[in-house]
Amino acid sequence: MEGRNGLFGGCEEVGNASGEICKNDSAENGCDSEACQPSLDDDASDYGDVMGLTAEDICKKVFRSEERAYDFFAKVGKFIGFGVRKGDYGKDEDGNLIRRRFFCNKADSAKAHIDGMQRYGLPTSKILGYMAGISGGYSLLGFTKKDAYNYIEKSKRDKITDGDTNAAVIYLEGKATADPMSMARYNLTDDGMLANLFWADGASRVDYQYFGDVLAFDSTYKKNKYKRPLVIFSGTNNHKQTTIFGFGLVLDERIPSYTWMLESLVEVMCGKTPSVVVTDGDDAMIAAVRKVFPLVTHRLCAWHLQRNVTPNSNEEMFRNVFAKWLYADMEIADFEAEWAQAVIDFELSDKLWASQMYEKREMWVNAYLRNKFCDGFRTTSRCEGINANVKKFLTSRHSILELVQNLELLVREY
Repeated sequence: MEGRNGLFGGCEEVGNASGEICKNDSAENGCDSEACQPSLDDDASDYGDVMGLTAEDICKKVFRSEERAYDFFAKVGKFIGFGVRKGDYGKDEDGNLIRRRFFCNKADSAKAHIDGMQRYGLPTSKILGYMAGISGGYSLLGFTKKDAYNYIEKSKRDKITDGDTNAAVIYLEGKATADPMSMARYNLTDDGMLANLFWADGASRVDYQYFGDVLAFDSTYKKNKYKRPLVIFSGTNNHKQTTIFGFGLVLDERIPSYTWMLESLVEVMCGKTPSVVVTDGDDAMIAAVRKVFPLVTHRLCAWHLQRNVTPNSNEEMFRNVFAKWLYADMEIADFEAEWAQAVIDFELSDKLWASQMYEKREMWVNAYLRNKFCDGFRTTSRCEGINANVKKFLTSRHSILELVQNLELLVREY
């Protein structure tokens, strides 16, 4: 028999206090274990002075019957200041009661903690880590990680007021029946609407463990009913083929949304972080990558940079020099000298674009990146190819549910 905190906690003073019921009612029934010795089980009406009991003493208590165990824990609870209620139980194949759990009547105290931290945007993994820390370990939480995730996902789903987004969430959660490794994460706005959504199927999660050292992070495609940026996480496999690791739908193109997306990626991918992240150079993306992956090499997409350099300089010669900086195997000192000369030759000193590019030079100049493992990944152009295929499956009239379902078709085609 257990007397322990209920789902999501209870009174910390009781902790995981536990007792045991012997299957036989008494020593006369033939049981010679210590559990049946009268010295370990006082009279049901008087269990002695509970003031002198330690948590270890409580854990060692042994009871002959469910009634005696309940009386004991009720007395402990009364002394400490909380009520006790009966929880679930278990029986053996002969129908004998072998387990009964007792719950503190304050069993919702941890739910309040979780709800509060959820409102501040903390991911589930960090919430559980914090609560395990103050409890002395995950085994002392009084609930399992699965229980916590189920509670959090249900509470968030209950708050979604839009039928379309709720249908998409229910669909993604239901996929676990056919694909137990598929996972989805989402959060809500203050008014209970869907904010950000991330999902990945089982095959994509496996691929990420093998090929997720270099990660392309792209969010340029916005052709959906809600005009929200669609995030595509991808990489290359050992055959240099494009591999899709997961999808996301962000509320907006701001740092908090991208930060949440990257943290959800790491959580779903069992904590594995990439060695290199390739993005299109968006400032909010850069900030989010620095926050979530402070030690990761962040490379700006060469394809995007070359495309953007054209309106900033009409000089064909400068575009050629710029391409050399992106791809050539050269020393850092040589680049610095060439940049200084280019500032003079092409009058770049008063161009904001040029000064911003120079500040980010360690993220795009090959002289700084040539010794970094990038698996041949210099651009997110693979994402551009994915986006081209996305157009075959999505239209601006599609709901979020239809978007999710059609992206499944895209992954199958790839």
